[in-house]
Amino acid sequence: MRRGARRRRVRASGLAAAWILFAASGPARAGDPLPWEVWTDLRRVAVIPEGDQVALRSSHCLDGCGFDRHAEGDERFIRRDGAEGVVFEERGPGAIVRIWMTAGESGMSVPLDPATSIRFYFDGETTPRIDVPLPALFDASTPPFVPPLVGDRLASSGGNFSYVPIPFAQSCRVALAGDLTQRLWFQFGFHRLPPDAVVPTYTGREDLDGLIELLAAAGDPWPDGGGVTTEGTVILEPGMPEVLWVDSAAGTITELGLHLPRPRWPRVRATLTFDGITTVDLPVDALFAAGAAAPVQALWLRADTAGDLTSFLPMPYWRRATLALTLDQGAAPVAVAYRVRSLPGEPLPGSGLFAAELAVANPSTIGSDHLFLDRAHAGKWIGLYAELGSVATPARQYLEGDERVFVDGLRHPTLYGTGAEDFFNGGFYFDQGPFGLPLHGVLELGTDENGEHRTAAYRFLLTDAVPFARSLLAGLEGGREADLAIRARTVAWFYADPRPALAVVDALDVGDPRSRISHGYSVRGFEEIRELDGLFEGHPPAALAADGGYRGVGAAEFWMAAAGCAGDRRLRRLWDAGVEGQRFDLRVDGSEAGGSEFTLGNAARRWAESDFGLPAIARGGEALFFEVAARPAGGGVEHTDFAYELLCRLPGGALFADGFESGDTAGWSSTIPRGDSALDRPAGPGRRPPRLLELQNEQKN
Repeated sequence: MRRGARRRRVRASGLAAAWILFAASGPARAGDPLPWEVWTDLRRVAVIPEGDQVALRSSHCLDGCGFDRHAEGDERFIRRDGAEGVVFEERGPGAIVRIWMTAGESGMSVPLDPATSIRFYFDGETTPRIDVPLPALFDASTPPFVPPLVGDRLASSGGNFSYVPIPFAQSCRVALAGDLTQRLWFQFGFHRLPPDAVVPTYTGREDLDGLIELLAAAGDPWPDGGGVTTEGTVILEPGMPEVLWVDSAAGTITELGLHLPRPRWPRVRATLTFDGITTVDLPVDALFAAGAAAPVQALWLRADTAGDLTSFLPMPYWRRATLALTLDQGAAPVAVAYRVRSLPGEPLPGSGLFAAELAVANPSTIGSDHLFLDRAHAGKWIGLYAELGSVATPARQYLEGDERVFVDGLRHPTLYGTGAEDFFNGGFYFDQGPFGLPLHGVLELGTDENGEHRTAAYRFLLTDAVPFARSLLAGLEGGREADLAIRARTVAWFYADPRPALAVVDALDVGDPRSRISHGYSVRGFEEIRELDGLFEGHPPAALAADGGYRGVGAAEFWMAAAGCAGDRRLRRLWDAGVEGQRFDLRVDGSEAGGSEFTLGNAARRWAESDFGLPAIARGGEALFFEVAARPAGGGVEHTDFAYELLCRLPGGALFADGFESGDTAGWSSTIPRGDSALDRPAGPGRRPPRLLELQNEQKN
């Protein structure tokens, strides 16, 4: 029962109708907002774009060593190109949306050396459109690389960061020039779109005013003048759930506020249910990232010592939404003031349900990553709050752990970082102390009363949010080489996609004669079948033994069954990453479908997997015909193929039952599925994957 509740309408007329509804399916069309352009309508934060992939290119150590690029001469370049060292190369439409770098000596960060330049080449051009000394990318001297979109090591506690979107229509290559001896650590977060997506290439004149205004604003990030606000006060009794707010029509929560004494935050649980599915059931200090000594003051979440907690994260729903609070058993009754603002109207197409996941390791298991998000459905990861600490020591080596994110069942990490503080855009154990910025910050840093070191940090993924169409497994390494137990309490915010997840609909095993025949697999030119018994990246590294094809320049052709597929389609390739420099062109049903440029070799972790989004022409028909044409890369580089899988959405398997459109919620699930099936998630920390070839043979038999 609600006591003292009142409803207040705040300029609700016209705003919902004024906003344009953007389609979420299919490749981006000319004039449509691109997946990273969420500032054009903040409701887009909740949209899971069709066909979008977000990945990371970083300077992490390829063989799993502890300090990444620490040895003299260990360049971490993809390759040398004349006098330049290539650090990023991507083919197809997309955008770099986050850059992080740091440099240091004797355990402390140092300014980036202007003797090293960074150059960005687009769409095969031989003249760089961006060519500046490294510091100029972060020090506010070079528009559009200006605050709040960028910051140097003093602003971001040891790290240099940029959130300036750098889009490209056909390709992008980033190289360092000048002094290449500087010991740099770097990360490039980027979007990869289907080959027929329309993306205008970077000019430096893009309109970023909306993004700048969003990150510079100190108050409510939502446009002024919209929504219906309900306010009230309740007295919570221990163990008695109290429903504070209910909406039985479509809408989007744009503000959620609570006021109660700060010592009571951990003793009160917030439960959010959207369209019959409970997606949040957490202590309020976890939900609002308010467990540190200094409460958060960021773009989406605010807390203060007076007891106010506020979230501005969009929370869409189509039929019904509820907010309930529960006080822990044994606690004294407490008064809670609440405020919920909801924008009426249907959410944008492709919107997911807001959710949060709490994970606690006290301490973690040596040799296994701390898993902070483990889901077996489609969705979009948008942020992380982490309270991390050492165990029985004041040493800070627990911050050396890399983040490793496995997306959509890939056994190769799609995002592989260089250290915990680097993920939060800092560096060298946050050597400039705590700080707070709209998208990232450090709230707490120091030694506690038990002599253990403690860090509390947050990062929101805005333009760099990670969509997943099948599953996501994200973990944080314990120490330099998973050799430390750490204390960890993390909250990951994400959206659960109500659409069916991607499924593998056909698999080609290049080393299996029966599979080659059934898929019409043929090769122009010489091919040799060899066995590879090796490891994937990650820790502990997943192992695989399989036969595959090694060939020179020429094309391989094959069919893949595609009956029943709808929407997003991807071709997954498994290859030998021990062979550096592989390049190929991909065609499907005679149309260009992208491909891959020069690939970095990895002699220590030779297995690699990646997904290629397919153009709209490949989204119909009972079968698809593929051509993989290897291109010369110099030095007699071989092309390697071990397996291909076709993934697409199939009818059924959605979070919502068939009654979604009719409003009949009786058959809907009450929870969203965790990643508890070995077949639905990648080989991540502590897991050995099912072997692809064994699975295929089981299906045949």
